[in-house]
Parts: sequence; C-alpha cells; structure tokens
Amino acid sequence: MDHLQKAASELGYELDSVQFAQQMDAQDPLASLRNEFVIPTVEQVTGSTSDNGAAECTYLCGNSLGLQPKRARQRVCEELDEWGQGGVTGHFRHSHQRPWVSYRENIVQKMAPIVGAKPMEVGIMNTLTTNIHLMLAAFYRPSSQRYKIMIESKAFPSDHYAVQSQIRWHELPPNAMLLATPRPGEHTLRSQDILDLIAREGSQIAVVMLSGVQYYTGQVFDIEQITAAAHAAGCVVGWDLAHAVGNVPLQLHDWNVDFACWCTYKYMNSGPGGIAGFFVHDKHADNADLRRLIGWWAHDEETRFDMTNDFVPAPGAAGFEISNTPILTSAALLGALEVFSQVPLQALFRKSALLTAYLDHLLRTRVGSRIEIITPPAQRGAQLSLLFKSEPEFEQTFAALSRAGVVCDERKPNCIRIAPVPLYNSFMDVWRCAESWDEAAEEARLRDMEREWAVTAEGGIDYYKALNVSPQASDEDIRDAYKRLSRLFHPDRHHGAEQREWAQQQFHAINRAYEVLTDAQARAAYDHLGENGIRTSKALGHKVQTRRDLLDAFEREARRQRIEEIEQWAQSKSKISVDINTMHLTSISLRSGRLKVRGYKSPLSGLFLKHSFSADLAPGLTGTVTGRMLSQGSLCRGNVIGTLKYTSGPQSWASVSMLTLPPHMLIFKAAHQPTADRFISTEVIQHTLDLSTPPAATVACGQQLSDQLMGSLTMRTGNGYALGPFWISSPIRSSAKPSPPHLHSSVMLGLTANHGDRGKLFLNVGAGVQNSLLTASYMREIDSHFSLGGAVTLVGVGTSMPREFSARIGDTADVVDTGKMGLGDVIVSVEMASTIDSWTKVEWKVEFGLATGVRATATLHRLEHCIQLPLLLTPLPELVVALGAVLLPVATGLGLHYGVLRPRRRRAIEQRMAELREQQRFYLHQQKRRAEEAVRLMAASVERSRDVARSSGGLVIESALYGDLPFDLAAENSNALQAALDRFRSSRSALSATDEPRACDVTLALHALITSDQLVIAAGGSKHSLPGFYDPAFGSPKKLFVRYRFRGALHEAMVRDDEALAIPMKAHIMQCRFFTSSARRLLLHSKFMDFANQQIKPVSIGQLLKYRRQPLSAENILDSVAYSQAELPVRLAKRVISFHHLPFIVGTNPHIARVYNQYYEAFDQLHAFPEIKDLDAEWEFTRALERQTQLLVDVIPAIAQGFLECKQYMPREHRTAFINDLIRSRIGLRVIGEQHVALSFQFREEQKPIQEDVWVGTIHTRLMPARMIEQCSHMVQSMCEMHYGTAPSYYIDGDVDESISYIPSHFEYITCELLKNAFRATVEFSSLSDRSAHPPIQITITKGDGYVGVRIRDQGGGISKANLRNVFEYSWSSMQESSDSHGSSMAGMSMQTNLALQQGVGGPIAGLGFGLPMARLYAEYFGGSLDIVSMEGYGCDVFLKLGSIEGSIEEKQI
Repeated sequence: MDHLQKAASELGYELDSVQFAQQMDAQDPLASLRNEFVIPTVEQVTGSTSDNGAAECTYLCGNSLGLQPKRARQRVCEELDEWGQGGVTGHFRHSHQRPWVSYRENIVQKMAPIVGAKPMEVGIMNTLTTNIHLMLAAFYRPSSQRYKIMIESKAFPSDHYAVQSQIRWHELPPNAMLLATPRPGEHTLRSQDILDLIAREGSQIAVVMLSGVQYYTGQVFDIEQITAAAHAAGCVVGWDLAHAVGNVPLQLHDWNVDFACWCTYKYMNSGPGGIAGFFVHDKHADNADLRRLIGWWAHDEETRFDMTNDFVPAPGAAGFEISNTPILTSAALLGALEVFSQVPLQALFRKSALLTAYLDHLLRTRVGSRIEIITPPAQRGAQLSLLFKSEPEFEQTFAALSRAGVVCDERKPNCIRIAPVPLYNSFMDVWRCAESWDEAAEEARLRDMEREWAVTAEGGIDYYKALNVSPQASDEDIRDAYKRLSRLFHPDRHHGAEQREWAQQQFHAINRAYEVLTDAQARAAYDHLGENGIRTSKALGHKVQTRRDLLDAFEREARRQRIEEIEQWAQSKSKISVDINTMHLTSISLRSGRLKVRGYKSPLSGLFLKHSFSADLAPGLTGTVTGRMLSQGSLCRGNVIGTLKYTSGPQSWASVSMLTLPPHMLIFKAAHQPTADRFISTEVIQHTLDLSTPPAATVACGQQLSDQLMGSLTMRTGNGYALGPFWISSPIRSSAKPSPPHLHSSVMLGLTANHGDRGKLFLNVGAGVQNSLLTASYMREIDSHFSLGGAVTLVGVGTSMPREFSARIGDTADVVDTGKMGLGDVIVSVEMASTIDSWTKVEWKVEFGLATGVRATATLHRLEHCIQLPLLLTPLPELVVALGAVLLPVATGLGLHYGVLRPRRRRAIEQRMAELREQQRFYLHQQKRRAEEAVRLMAASVERSRDVARSSGGLVIESALYGDLPFDLAAENSNALQAALDRFRSSRSALSATDEPRACDVTLALHALITSDQLVIAAGGSKHSLPGFYDPAFGSPKKLFVRYRFRGALHEAMVRDDEALAIPMKAHIMQCRFFTSSARRLLLHSKFMDFANQQIKPVSIGQLLKYRRQPLSAENILDSVAYSQAELPVRLAKRVISFHHLPFIVGTNPHIARVYNQYYEAFDQLHAFPEIKDLDAEWEFTRALERQTQLLVDVIPAIAQGFLECKQYMPREHRTAFINDLIRSRIGLRVIGEQHVALSFQFREEQKPIQEDVWVGTIHTRLMPARMIEQCSHMVQSMCEMHYGTAPSYYIDGDVDESISYIPSHFEYITCELLKNAFRATVEFSSLSDRSAHPPIQITITKGDGYVGVRIRDQGGGISKANLRNVFEYSWSSMQESSDSHGSSMAGMSMQTNLALQQGVGGPIAGLGFGLPMARLYAEYFGGSLDIVSMEGYGCDVFLKLGSIEGSIEEKQI
C-alpha cells in the first residue's frame, strides 16, 4: 500500500479515482503481456446482448482457470499439422525441432525456474490428483510408529479424498489422517500452530501434505519453515501447489521439499484439464527404497526402446512419468510457458502484489461489516477471498457481478474469490471490479429488504429470530431454544384473559417456527422462498433428502423460472422504424431559394416493421422465421424470411436465408475467427432464383495490427459483373435505370484504434464503381452508461446524385431539379447513447449533409426489440437546425443522465422503502403491540431472574436500547448517552410516546434470552423479530446498545443491527478500559497498537554477559536500560494482543482476566517513561521495572487455575499453544527485566566489598548444582513431612563439585518440581505397598562438555502407560481427582508452598497440571532437555540436562 499511496501522490490523483488506475496502466512495463491472451467479451461470458456486450469482460478468475494464451492455440495447431503431415514420424522428426519423444524437455526447462527447481527435478504427466496418488504411493511408507498423514482440515476435497483413500488402501484406522485446524473463530491456520502440531505429533507423522496456497482463503503457507520443521521431526514433506505455481515465488530445491504436485490450468494458463506438473528432489534420484509405480516412459531414455523387461529408472523426476507425454495438452502448456519466459518472475510478482493490494484497498471501503476479507494481508498471493455472513447477499452479489461482466468465482459456503493475475489483468480491471461491487451491493441491499419484509408481510414472522437462532443453527440448537422460550410464553403460566391471549399468540409463533425449522424440506423452502416456498414445497416431492439438496433444488427451480421469463423476450426479436418528414409539418418547398408555407400534410413518409422468432432445432442449429413489412408512400410490400444457422463452435458459424415471397432471394452468410486477433466473414446474395443475375458477394477480413489497432478489408462484387459468356445480358446490366450503389463492386479499408480505456476511433476508406467515401468517427464513453461520438463522411462524385437526392426527400414535386449538385457530399454526424437500465438503451443521432440536409434518428432498444424514428428535419444544409438538433438533445441527455438516471437507483430504493413502510404500517403497529405484550408477560419472570443473577454475580442486563441511536461508545461519559438512558428508563413511556421515538427499551426482552450466564444473538438479518423487540426506525440503520453487569463489573457493548452479539466479554468491561476520558483512551490505544506492531528485537546471552567485567560504568547501565525501555513495552503489548484472541468465555474468567490486566498495567507503566538519559531517571525506571516484574511472579498459578476452569471451552492444542507462548514470553520478560534490575543494584553497591565475582545480573557464572539441589531437597523434604507426617531420605552423588553458568531461579524451579513429585510418589507408594520404610531418593550429577546432567531416581511405583502420555500436558495432574473434591493435595501446606515457591520459583501450581510442562519448558529454554523413564510398579528415573549459558553465548537469543 505504501507504494500505491506514493504513486498516487506523485501522479496527483486520488487512489480511488479512475485516473489513477489509467495512469498506473500507462506506466506498467508489463502491460503489453495482456495482448498475449484472448480476452472474452461481456457478451461471451454473460450471454447478454447488452450495450457493452462487445467490450472486454473484467476477468478476475485466473485462480480457477487462466485465460487462453494466443501462443497456446498456435502451438496446438502446429502439432495437429505435424500429426497430419507426418504421422508417427513426428516422434523423431519435427518441423519445429520439437520431436515428440523428447517433448517434455521443452517444458521442464521453462517450468523449472518458476518452481525454483533443477530441470531434472521437474516432470509432467496426468492430472493433479492422479499425481498426488503416485507420489504418496512412493513416499508414504507407514510403519507401526509412523503412520499418520498430516493435512489441513479444510484442504481441497480432492486432496482429502486422496489421503483418505491412501489410508484405507494401507488398511489403517481413520485417525491416521491428522488434521491441522484453525483456531475457533479464525479462518486461517497460524504458522505456529502448524509447527506446534508437527512438534507434538512428529514422531507419528509419516508424511506432511499441505497446500502451498489454501484454495478457499488464499492464505500462503511458509513452505520453507514448515518443511524444515517436518524434516527435523523425521517426516517426509509434500506440497499441493495448485494455487501457488505461477502465483507466488517458489524455491522447492533450496527449501529441501521432498515432492510437490500442481495443476497448470490456473495461473499457468494451460487450458481446462491441462497436463499437471510434479517435483521430486534430486536427493531421491537414486533412492532405491522408493517403491514407485512404474511404466514404460519412466525407463531410462538411453535403453527405453530396447524393449527389455528389466526396468532402469530415468534419472530424476523423469523416472516417475509412467506414460509418454500427451502432446496436445503439452503444446498448450508450452505456449503458456513461453509467455512467462518474456518477463522476469520477480517483476511479475511485484505487479501481482500491487494489483492485489489495490483491490484490497478498493474493496475494504465497500464491503461493510457483513462481508469479511479472510485472506491475510501478510500471507497472500493474487487471490482475495470475501466471506459473506448472509447466503442470500452472497448469491445476489455474485449474480450482479456476473451480469456486469466481472468474472470471478464462488466457493461454498458464501465465499467469492477474486484474483487479479499480473500477466493479463490491469489496474483498470481492478477498478472496474470495485465499481461493479457498488452496484451489486445496492441491488443486494434492496433485495434483502424486500425479502425480509416479504417474509413478515400479512402478519408473518421471521422464524429464526422468533427462536433467536442463526440460519446455520443445528436441530439441537433449535430444540433448546424452543424449550426455553415455550416455557416462558406458555399460556398456562399467565393469568387473565388478555394476558393469556397474547401469550397464546406468542406461543403459537414459537411453535410454528419450531415446526418449520425442524422439517428439512420446509426449512429449505423457507430459506430460499420464504412463506411462499413453504406453501409450494410439496411440488418437489421426495427425490432429495438433505437440506443442501433441497436448497439446490429450489435454487434451480427459481433460476429456471427466471430464465424462462427472459427467454420469452430473448427468443422474440423485433424492429419498428417510422420515417417522419418534419418538413411536411409546414410544407417547406424550394422555390428560387425561398421558403413557402403551405397547408398541413401527414409527416409519416414510411414505415418498416420486422419481427422474428427463433428456436433451437438441434445442438448448434437454430431456426428463425422473420416477417418484414415496408410501406412508403402508396407502396406497401412485405416478405417472410426463413433462416437456418449452424454454430460449429465459438469461432465459426454459417447461415442460409430465403425470402419466401417475391422477389425470391437466397442469402448465405458465414464467419470464422481462426485466432483471437483475426477474422474473416462472407455474405453471398442471389437476387433471382433462376440464376439470371450473378450472385453479389461480400468478403470481409480483419487483423489485429497492434495492441491498440485493428485493420479490416471489405470487398463487394455487386451483381453487375459477367464471367465470360455468363450473365453478359443479365437484367441488371441491360437495364436503363441506374442501379442502387450496393449492386456495384467496391473495396473498403478500415482501421479501428482504441483511445485510452473508453475511446475508439474508426477510419474507413472506400472506392467503388459508382461512388467512393472517406469516413472518420470517434466514440467516447463518458461513463459506463453514457457515450458521445461524432463522424465526418466525404462522398465522392455521383452521377445520379440529383435523382438520389430527390428520392431521399420522398416527394419530387416539391423539389426543383437543378441538375448536378456538385462533386459529392459532406456529412457530419453526432451520436449520443444512454443506457437507462440493464435492458433499455436510447440513442440519438443527427446527420448534417451538404446535399442531404439535416436528418435525425431516435432509437429505443429494449432486450432484443428496437423502435426507430428517422426524422427529416430539413432538406437544406441549415447549420442552425443542425446545431439545435445536436445541442438540445445532448444537453437534455446529459442533464437526464446526471440529474435523473444516476440518482434514480438511490431514489428507487428510497421510494421502495417508503412504499414498504406504508404497506407495513399496520404490521409495524401490530409488531409494536406484540412487543409491549411480550415484555409485560415476561416482566415478572425476568425480574426474578435478574434478582437471582445479581445475588450470585451472574449476568444481568442493566439497560438495553435498540433503534436509530444518536450516540456510540466513544461518548460513554457524555451527557448525550446519559440523557438517552434517562429518556428510555421507563419502557412504558417510551413505547407509548406520541412522537414515535427512534429507539425502544429492550432491557427485559434481552435479559429473557440469557442462558447459563451467556447471551448470544447470531449475525445476519434484523433484530426486530426477536421476542419483545420491534422496529422503531424502519428503513434506518439501527444499533443495539447494552449495559450489563457480570461478576460485579459493569460492561457496555454496542453492535449494528446485522452484527452478532456475544456477552459477557472482557473487552466490554468498563473498569478494565484503563481510561478516564475518550481522549486518553484513543491516545493510549494508538500508542499501544504502535508498540504491538513493532518487531521483537531478541537479545543474545552474549549481550547479557558483556558486563561481566567489574566495575560497571554509568555507560553500561544506560546502555542496558535503553534496551529494556525499548523492548519490554513491545513484548508486553504483543502479549496483551494474544489475550484478545481467546474465546470470550475464557477471557472473562477472573483468573485470566486478572493476568490480562497485570500485563496491560505493566505496559501502561513502562511505556509512559520518557527517554532515559541520566542515572536518576534510570533509577526511577528500575524501581518501576522491579515492581512490575514482581507483579508477574504469580502469573502462572492464575493462568493454571483459569485454564483448568475453562479447559472445556478451548481445544487442547490451542490451549497448549497459548500457554507455551505465554510462558516463553514471560521467561524472556523476566530475564530481561530482572537482568537490568540486578545490574543496576550491582552498580550502586560496588563500594561494598565483593567476595567473589560470580554474578552478572541474575546469571550466576559458577552455580553449584549440588549445592542448589541440596537446598531444594531439604525444602521439599520439610514440606513433605508437614503434609504426610513422614518423608524419605535422599543422597547426592556423582560430580558434586562441578559448576555451570545459569539462572538460579530457573534451576530452583525445575529441581523443586522434580523432587516434589519424587518425594510424594515415594510416600504414597509406601502407603499403598505397606513398606515399612521409605527407600531413599538418589540424585546423581554428571558433567559433560558445556552441560550438567541430573538424574533423580525414586521408587515411587512409577507412572502407568495411560498417564505417561499426559504428564507433559497442561491442566493434567495425577492429583486432580482429589483436588476436585478436597482442594489441592498440597492444601495442607499451601501457606508454606506460597512462601517457599514464590521466591523466584514461579508460584504454587501443585495439582494444577503445570509443574512438569513448565519444568520442561524452562529446561529447553537454554538448550536443555527433560525426559522421564518409568518402570510401572517400581519407580521413575528423571533425566535433566541443562546447558551452560556460557556455552550458547551467541546462539541463544531471548
């Protein structure tokens, strides 16, 4: 975006303007590549013959099927010619030096750079899924330990099927397919989640098989990082690159990918079903263990034709190609690859990034809240995926884009994918797509409103809102909602006749909604057609079963009806032309150059009628019957024409027509377009069936001369010629009458040039036997609905000009025959065209001729029908009349266009809304009354529920307003909000106010929807159909404001009418907003995001130890504090952001919310310090840092307790990923913070005598493991005696005098956790086994090169196999059963545990399932390890390996 904004600034245009897009295309060095492709027209892709049907469509669907390269057709035709001319010899002798036997080499040489591979590593064969099977057959070799295939949960179905079938083929259980799933509420996979899954399950994974680019979301995965992680875990790695090849940069060889497969018909443009490509790394070239499926063509090329049965594989990927290369599909791919060879790949990818960023920018300002762009900006190629919350809006928007000639694609559920491909798409394509989106959104909005009110017309209800469930709700959700609401509104629960009547109505509505939504067929009908669909759903019968089948059936039926309605018009075509001679209105006649006014005379001088009907007779064959009638003066004649037209393909057609009444004529027409840049057409007319006259033939051909210029040549023979003795005495040649010009031979040359994006220039030069002409014309689109043009025509000498001139006037009695009128005519014309709507177009054309006077033509087109009014304004070349005929209509047209037609759509929407409001006035009143009664009926029950919730700290709705609210949460402390709340404090006065307030009080109605201290209102549709709601501001955007209390804390939330509401959420907590004014809130939020968006700057161990030499200087301290001040707020801000991604019910847990507040408070305190430049400011910052570091000491116990309470709301792998990130981050924060605090204190205590120079901040450079273990063992032994009354002894042996550099608090925490488990297990197992004495715990220390090893051996009975898999899982503990009923098993020593363990150890976490996972994480943080070996029934050996910090000075970063 920065590049685009900079370009817009330099060009001087707004980023959203059409001028910016045009200038970007003009400066694009790759723009000429577009001419390499065949761009379909709007008519070709839509089937519509609208005004812009001949214009190029906006093709943004290269992610599904790329456009046709012109070279592809050329290469395929060459191979067809080679086949036809040489047959089998083409295998070895080829006219273009491409023998078929080695044809693949031409392709792999060009494809290898695109995928970043060596040519020998690339092959072509089959199609994508077939190749995936072949690769898995070679690389998937499951064993008892490694048998899983890892794949995305939302992979393309074909990939899923391939993996599934491979697992079945090997007779493995379904769990052999390991699915990588996005986190709840997210659409894309996080890279870290993929890496964590590989790390966790890697020992069981045989193959990692992922997509380079996710087909649905467009997310680009980090192939290099994932491949490296999978290889580190011992897995084979394969990639489906269908959406990646040609789209994003690839380096498969350097990234060490094992294998990859891709199709070539998307970004590679090889054509539908084109041959697929694959990659096999050259490290597998000589791998004899690959049990590949083989065929003849995989045999080594040198001995392939020896025809032996001893298979010798060809080197590299060629050894996997089973059959010989399919030449025709390969030829198309070769032509496509030749286009890639013309441009550097990096330039192509740069343009792709610009186009996609431009599309992203334009669409984000248009899509609104109901549509989400789910493609991550930092992980995308050329594709944007737009996810709709409403299925009807999704369908309507896609249909509207298609009608506008914008070609993109849809993927269920509710996703439109748009892909600007840099090879052939332009910035104008992107701009047109965004412009079309505006119109599509307006159409969708109006249709949604009409459908919504059609559903509720005549007292109907929205069944989903009646039960407060989403349209995607399951049957179980619907049943639960029904049970809850039916109890609330059951008539037997209410007293009084009126109350029971209202309850009965509400109860009936709930029952009706339940009946419809639990019947699959009725629900599908209702979803698509509303109440009308329910009434007519039986017409479909029982041929379909699932709800999706039913929806599809209704969609097909509705689409069929719409097509039939259109076809009734499209199959019928007509034209009416009425000639009007306005000169006769005043009887203008020529006499001596003066005008004379005579009596009235009818202005109608001619009438032409034409009507035709067409029908499909057979595939490709269409029959048409046309009736024509011409009336001019006293003459009237007509005819009936029959036509047969055969279309052999998109490039060729031919037709033959016959006039069935005299004069009988036979007409033959044909056209052929051999390539996208050339055409040829012919027309032959036989005027007499007895062949007394020769046929008149016309041949036209055209050629694209350049990207902006098209040339054409037209030749007419006329029918006045003779061939030897034939037709020498034809009636045409022997007639004394001058024949019409079209019967004489002529030649015409034409040029058509594009001027910019909206202008076209035409130039025609013609020469004939009777006359010649020169025409120059120009047509310019003012916008997509209005165009202006002009032309100048010079007519050469004409011997019969006076006669023709008289005939054009139509009444020779009023014309003075002056003899010859000069050497020719000059005709100037002006044309205007305006599109009224999708089916209607109006044209106005004025011609000014020196010999023909002033003529005008008005034309109306609607669908395939045309009404034309030719007007003769004056036979004289009167300039004033011509100017008036031009200026007045053009000015009127422009005024109508800009003043009427453009705003008409918006006015139509407003008018329709007003009509709906008027039509629904009675219903709105009834809805309001029902809402009042619903509130009155539920009031007593809801108030009791609110009292109970208040006493228990549950969820209580304090205030709720719904409607056109004049405030937002930015004004939470303003008088406007308080005034609004006061105004609606009484629901009775608000509902009965005479001034029709624009909002209503829905406090009680909203509270009635609470279930188990949760309230969820689904997105989509209006909330006015909820029980107790009504629409107080029909036609206006509405919002729902809620003020609620949960666990004593006051919350506020506001959502738009179509947005979801989920409460409680921690983000709504008013006390936790940390702000006292809007200004401070906005200021701190801005600073917070500034820090959160910065990159972390890791610090190495070497940097922490660089101050080891004493004495410390002031420069050392200021250098240390500068890093701490810059880095800690960034890390704190990122940690706060991570809490925002938690599910709301997890985030509102009091323990987790407290940790969130601690991190935010730490950020707020530290970021506020100005830049530190002296020691006094450093000391103030150090004391604040010390306080905040101490506040983070008990983070882990709080998080442990919080996730223990919420573990059912979050998947295990997501919970583990969050906790791991939190603990790693906490370690880094504390190491950096405590290191500086310790250095600062050391600096200020240097005057005191120091016995030993062993401390560098918090790092002890000579830590004695034996001494630390002795202290920890004594402490744990004492705690064990306090709890159990007894404790085992212990002894330490091995290298007890060794030392390492380490952080003592980390060492202390790890050893305490391990010793605590050993002591507890020993005592408890002694009790179970009736041992008289506890066996001692043995602790052995060993010293290695740069590390210390510790083994703790106990005889505590060991760990069962079932539990051994879980010991390193968070929130799992062998003490949980007892803690659930009696508290922690260490409850008896909780005070001592708090006192002991909080001193740098990390908090009391006994029984919370965090001890061993955290101990391992601490050990691994500086390159160590922690492993457990259990002998069930005897005891455990725990092996701890700790790397000396000094041994990883430069490698390890924090």
